[in-house]
Amino acid sequence: MRLTSVLGTRARTVAVALAVIVFGAEAHGGSAIAATVLPVSSQDTEDKPVFELPAPANDRAGVVRLMTTGGPATARAAEAALLGSEAELAAFLRAEQYRAADTDVRFRTAQLLDVGGRKLAEAVQNALGASVEAQRTLLRTGWREPWKADLRLQVARFLGDGRKVDEAAQRALDDGTQQAMENFLTTGLPTARQADDRMRVASMLGTGGPQLEKAAQQALDAGSAQALREFLDNGQNLARARDQETATVAELAGQADRAGREAATQTRAAEDAAERAITASRIAREASERAAREAAAAKDSAGRAGEAAGRAADAATGAARAAQTAMTAAGQATAAARVAATAASRAAVAASAAGGAASRAFSAASAAARDNRQSVVARKAADEARAAAAGARQAAAAAGHASAAASQAGNAARAASGAGANAAAAAAAAAAAGGHAKNAGKQARIAANAAARARAAAGRATRAANAAEALARQSGQAAAQARDAANQAAAHADNAATAAYQAADAASQATNAANEAMAHAVNAIKAADIATAAATRAGEVEETARKTEVEQLQARTEQASQAARQLRTEEQDQQSDAAWDEAENTRIGEETRQQLDAAAAPGAAPETVLAEGRKAAANLIKTGGPWTRVAAEHALAGSPAEVTEFVTTRRAIAAEQDDRARTRYLADSSEKPALKAAAEKALAGSHPAVQEFLRTQDYEGRATDDRFRIAQLLGTGRPATERAAQAALDGTDAQRRDFLKQGLPRAAAADDRFETARLLGTGAAELEATAQIALTGPSWFPQAFLQVGQHNARRRDENTASHVAAVKALVAQAMRTATTARADAARAAQAAATARGAAAEARGYADQAKSSADQARAHANHARRSARAAEDSARRAAQSAAAARRAANIAVGQARDAAKSARAANASAASASNAARAANAAAARAHADALAAGRNAQAAARAATAALRDALAKPSVLPPGGGGGSGGGYGGAGPTPAGCQQRGGAGNFVTQMLCGPGMITNPDCNTPLNLGCRYLRDNLLTPPPPKPEEPFWSESRLCGLGSIGAGAGWAAGGFLLPPFALFMAGAGVGAGVASWLMC
Repeated sequence: MRLTSVLGTRARTVAVALAVIVFGAEAHGGSAIAATVLPVSSQDTEDKPVFELPAPANDRAGVVRLMTTGGPATARAAEAALLGSEAELAAFLRAEQYRAADTDVRFRTAQLLDVGGRKLAEAVQNALGASVEAQRTLLRTGWREPWKADLRLQVARFLGDGRKVDEAAQRALDDGTQQAMENFLTTGLPTARQADDRMRVASMLGTGGPQLEKAAQQALDAGSAQALREFLDNGQNLARARDQETATVAELAGQADRAGREAATQTRAAEDAAERAITASRIAREASERAAREAAAAKDSAGRAGEAAGRAADAATGAARAAQTAMTAAGQATAAARVAATAASRAAVAASAAGGAASRAFSAASAAARDNRQSVVARKAADEARAAAAGARQAAAAAGHASAAASQAGNAARAASGAGANAAAAAAAAAAAGGHAKNAGKQARIAANAAARARAAAGRATRAANAAEALARQSGQAAAQARDAANQAAAHADNAATAAYQAADAASQATNAANEAMAHAVNAIKAADIATAAATRAGEVEETARKTEVEQLQARTEQASQAARQLRTEEQDQQSDAAWDEAENTRIGEETRQQLDAAAAPGAAPETVLAEGRKAAANLIKTGGPWTRVAAEHALAGSPAEVTEFVTTRRAIAAEQDDRARTRYLADSSEKPALKAAAEKALAGSHPAVQEFLRTQDYEGRATDDRFRIAQLLGTGRPATERAAQAALDGTDAQRRDFLKQGLPRAAAADDRFETARLLGTGAAELEATAQIALTGPSWFPQAFLQVGQHNARRRDENTASHVAAVKALVAQAMRTATTARADAARAAQAAATARGAAAEARGYADQAKSSADQARAHANHARRSARAAEDSARRAAQSAAAARRAANIAVGQARDAAKSARAANASAASASNAARAANAAAARAHADALAAGRNAQAAARAATAALRDALAKPSVLPPGGGGGSGGGYGGAGPTPAGCQQRGGAGNFVTQMLCGPGMITNPDCNTPLNLGCRYLRDNLLTPPPPKPEEPFWSESRLCGLGSIGAGAGWAAGGFLLPPFALFMAGAGVGAGVASWLMC
């Protein structure tokens, strides 16, 4: 399963813990289509609710069940009831559990705002404004129809994208089934888009110079979606620069039209995200303020105030997610602004080309007026001017659409800033709730931390929205100006065509030929000036596009940095826990140990034993191994006598079984025969022998093995690692064991940070930003960055440089064409002036012609230099891409190994848990029989313990093939499972996803809307073979982006629920810190 939220904070694509905001929306080539729906299979959504409530409880055991399986509000309220008085437990059974369930239903319903499209969002809003039963209905079945409607809208958005895309989209819409629309979005769209791109490239064969012909044929021969898209975006402009040609006005208009359509798509995505963000943040603010009021009213009751503070923390977390959605909206608005600027630039170049055509037509008319032999040339120029006028008007329309899209994107960004304000208000309310619940300890701290995160997210969202609005406004103005320039150029081209036709028709009949020739020549100069101004404007518009990219990079960097800091904090919290393979007693936290000591103290009062024993049991349910967890559940559900028995006897029995399960797992999973033998020997002995084995994991020959492993680290060029390794070699066996277990990871992390920091200050924007994210994040981020991420960052930098150089070449060619037209027009004016006998005037026009010709040569040289620079950048980008693919292949192998280890560890833990439940069930039956026989509670508890020992003596009770790892289940049943901590490099992406809190073992993954979990589970463990046309197959699999085809350029942002959605970022916008590092 995924390995990207594989990494991220809240994500909307199939990727985050892989690792950080998918920085390169275009990491796989082409332009990412943000917010594309990548739905789950219709087969997976049959009759399956999004969220199922556990059955209500009717006794203490049922409340324990709710604590471990219920939603956040239910779990908190259940725990408070279990640790409270009998009256509080009765109140929970009577009413509180139902209120908590309603809160969870509302919470889950609100979470659906993070996924899907407008129709689902409307359904969610309607349900939230209605009754709880309406919300339950939506979660059970009501989501299906709006989900399908959103699918239909997503498919319809691609109509007009190209002939093949149109046909495929229309077939899906005509079919109308969910499966047909899913097939279009997952496979049909990229295939059809590739076919359309291929036709566009093929249409250029035979229409240009040799370099254009060669580049087009190379793209067709490569055949991949990435190669075709790269040629259309940059390659054709580079080839034309080398041929010293420019695209036809019609071709430039087509480029502007496609860019305008993409801007509209990005804008719609921004509008949808902004609407979701506003609604979600409003709901979160209301929930947080309501919880704050409840916390204030219950401030004298730590339990009730803490439970209210917990709800406020949930609401603040929701507010932070809403602010993240607002960031997504701002990012999509910025992307729309960038694409609108691209459309404006192409329209401006088209206007320049049309102006040049007009100038040539006027010059031809001037020549025809002087010489009737020039009529054929004049007619040809007139035809070209007429065609240029039509193309310029098409470009003007495209620029107008882009201007409107940019304006709407700015509105969406402005609206998204409102979500930031709501999130800030929710944060303030959560902080207030935490203050009222200061006596509740942990819940107060959770509320305060959630409030701080929400505040930070709100600030980022507001800043990003404001920046996006400003950039959208600039792009909209540029597009409007390009539209006006194109319309003006079209009018001149039409006038020039008319003049040229008339001059050709009357060439032999002119009565005042010299004056007419002069008038046409002057108009030619004016048209050339318009062309020059339009080309200059194209360059200015490109500067606006560059500015949007810089702003977008800064926003993504800030967003990713915050996500990375959060991951680092979580890692530091986890590092305070003992390792998974340490003995159970060693893994007990300080607070829990104090509670157990107080409960087990000689002469402790019964009420102390009960209160502290139950608190310890509640903690061990969350942190203990499988056997300890089950024993704690039974104690928390049982009588005071059973709590006493748990504290004095049963916990120790469970701890021994957990230690034996860990030892069994090490014996079964190790590839070292000596270690297996040592583990088996320990298992045949006493519990102290097992504990000693877990402490040392010693075996015959280990000292030699350790020295050999450490010696291999010398000479690697990694200073911190080498110094620590040498010190370990000079030390004792115990010091060498400690080095391999703890010292080596620390030294390696120090070396990775040093190497990463060296890349700062290179001047490469993406590389520096990604390196900074790596340094901000958890310890394994720098390693992942160095192994894979730096290559992808370099590729993005080189792709950007290539694109910028290609655009400069395009603009320079436009300037060359315009100044050449001006030189030709000046020469025509010179000839007309000479014919009129105006020698001085003729000399002036001759000087103008020479100056314009010199400028044209300079622009041609500039175009050639830009083309060479773009070629060099493209070559370096290809080299970085190859390095990234090689590293990704290695990382994928590590990921699969980690996935297999995680799966085995989870299976082992499940086996141990099943065995523990079977043995404890036998104990429970013995307890019930003893009570039925009239024995007192203490005797019944002892009888249950005796029955447990008898069950353990039966081999059939023990888990076949070994016990569990650490327990690693959802809710923090322990640190990462066995094998997970043994992976390095990019495999850590997988490790963090599979082994961290909340992926495979998280019940939230088991929902029909959570594509991410299933995608990773299905494609990481049993991936299909790569296809020849998918050069980025390994990388796209690793990043969990679900890219279809090489560089198809879109990793559809799916409908994902937490934790996956919270751990990932949307394709094209980014979603988990790790993805940025890797993709």
